[in-house]
Amino acid sequence: MRQSTDNFLALSLFLLFFANFIYSVVYFYNDFPNGYVWGELFIKYTDGFVRRGLTGYLLYHAANFLNVHIVWTAFISLVYILFFIKAYSFIRENVSYFFTIVLFFSPALLAFLVKDPDLFGRKDILFLALLAIIMAKASTIIISPEKQGKAWLTIALCYLVAFLIHEITLFFALLPALLVLRANEKHTLATVAAIGAVFLLSALFAVHFQGTAAMREAMFHDWQALIPDFTTQGGMRFIGKDLSSHATPFPWLQNGNLRLSYIAAWLLALLPLGLLMYVYRFHTACTDVLGRGMTWLAYGCAIFPAVILTFMINDFGRTISYSCLMFLFFALHILRIYRDRHGDLPVRPCFTQLHFANTPVLIGSLYYLLCWKLYHYVPLSMEPRIISLSF
Repeated sequence: MRQSTDNFLALSLFLLFFANFIYSVVYFYNDFPNGYVWGELFIKYTDGFVRRGLTGYLLYHAANFLNVHIVWTAFISLVYILFFIKAYSFIRENVSYFFTIVLFFSPALLAFLVKDPDLFGRKDILFLALLAIIMAKASTIIISPEKQGKAWLTIALCYLVAFLIHEITLFFALLPALLVLRANEKHTLATVAAIGAVFLLSALFAVHFQGTAAMREAMFHDWQALIPDFTTQGGMRFIGKDLSSHATPFPWLQNGNLRLSYIAAWLLALLPLGLLMYVYRFHTACTDVLGRGMTWLAYGCAIFPAVILTFMINDFGRTISYSCLMFLFFALHILRIYRDRHGDLPVRPCFTQLHFANTPVLIGSLYYLLCWKLYHYVPLSMEPRIISLSF
């Protein structure tokens, strides 16, 4: 009876998650070609080296031969499905079934990418997948240095492609870089120099070389030659404009009620990640794997992109969510390395028998509904809609 109830609750959560995913796909597909996400995808390098260029460049040159509308929707849907299946199996392999569920459905973590229809189709899922591959390869080298094979080539190519897809996203690659440094201790200075150069280029291209108004107009004419009803929607509106001209400086900090609401909401959203770190003594495991200094550096690297990118683009919810997601994958890789080294994880005694049960699932469901507003960066004190299907 209990197992039957557990299965029913798990299936209910899966259906909620899957329904949001399907809704996002349909929303994205029907918005072609002038939805916000489509406009961001179509930015290209044809007229100069500007932000988010590689996928736009490839789409532009493929547009004469392929139906970008269908092909890109199918491609990004497949990437989403593979990413979430791999993420689910990775969490399940490293921690308990209970944590797999609550981490998977946390608004601040994996569920963030599916819940908001405006996030589907963005290039974010591509760079997240690339950074996850970098961490996996670096962890494998740390565990088995003799089995490096082509891992270093894969790591280098992943960094390069991530940079070309969206230069600013490499701010999120600081945590993967720590694992890369740990895996390449014999050539630390060369590795630090290479990674440092990549991040300097990221900052340079992301902030200073966004193109000009003339470049933006040329890009519009190019796309309109292929797609007559293409407009200036999406990220293209900001090419050639000063960042400060379209960013409202921290509206969530200018009102006491908003500030308290955001802080309370994010504490709730980060509860599963905090619980994971407490149960498995993450600080102890990370210190064992990386050393004390790099462990504290890792904490700083988890906060850095959220602070820097919020200053730059004022995208509070998205940047913090991606920072937390990177830290989650980083923490799971640290636990994996520790377990391989010691044969078991440093689980606190009171949680050694933690399993998936009715009470945690019910609490998790209520928690999910409570925190859903974070997907739209709306404070909890404002209008109550429940899930995206209730649009």
